[in-house]
Amino acid sequence: MIERRLARRIAKSLPITFRNSEKEYRGVSLDFSSSGLFILTREPFRPGTSVKLALDISDNEKIYLSGVVVRSIKTGDINIKDGMCIKLNEVPFVYHQLLESIDKTVPQLRPEEPGT
Repeated sequence: MIERRLARRIAKSLPITFRNSEKEYRGVSLDFSSSGLFILTREPFRPGTSVKLALDISDNEKIYLSGVVVRSIKTGDINIKDGMCIKLNEVPFVYHQLLESIDKTVPQLRPEEPGT
């Protein structure tokens, strides 16, 4: 099988809220990369759907993201995890900090200084 992933995955489970233009849902993120994440959900959206995300990183802190569904898994089999792969539109610095905090092998970035 050919590996199509462009970025290494970091395993971490966090609660997440996601929405399309019609409705909001709750799920669990299972893994992260520098360009996206996988959401475990019984309600995966179709590929090409734009999504807004709120990733719960602590009791009172969220990271807000947006992206597009690039792959959707809906098997109907209780033994196989349904979900969707999200490619992020933009990767905010706070998201990269999260990746650093859960995987020390992620290279550290510094926020851009004004005027650069």
